[in-house]
Amino acid sequence: MVNRLRSLGAVLVRRDRFEDAMRRTPGLAPRLFTPGEIGQPPASLAARFAAKEALAKALGAPDGMAWHDAEVVSHPSGRPLFAISGTVAARSAELGAAHVHLSLSHDPALKNAPTGFTVTVRDLRPYTGAGWVVALCGDMQRMPGLGRTPAYMKVDIDEHGRTIGLF
Repeated sequence: MVNRLRSLGAVLVRRDRFEDAMRRTPGLAPRLFTPGEIGQPPASLAARFAAKEALAKALGAPDGMAWHDAEVVSHPSGRPLFAISGTVAARSAELGAAHVHLSLSHDPALKNAPTGFTVTVRDLRPYTGAGWVVALCGDMQRMPGLGRTPAYMKVDIDEHGRTIGLF
């Protein structure tokens, strides 16, 4: 089975603005966060809100999505994880997303823009029918194209009832 990225969401939240919104609207925290999240420090709540917004974007911002159906929890190692249920789990299943990856940062200097490295692209391959351009990097290989004759055309059953043409 091939795992493929179904969708990606990224959101940046200014902590000071988020904290102001939380102060101005006391009922906001219970609407956005589960009881397990509410006790977190303001920087962690801002990061959790950004994570939930990014997840909503990745899922196509479905109508009726419940904020409590995506809870940011911690793995025993400290790594953040989403615990999804209800509306979020249903939309994830609908999209065929078996896993939801999560990364949080409290460092405003990062801004989701990694720096300090270079990616060498050795070739660009346009796939105009699909509307893609694929960048080949390093020693990445491509799969050979399909032949003109589908493989099933070579499969048959001989006079003794044995399948032939598979290999």
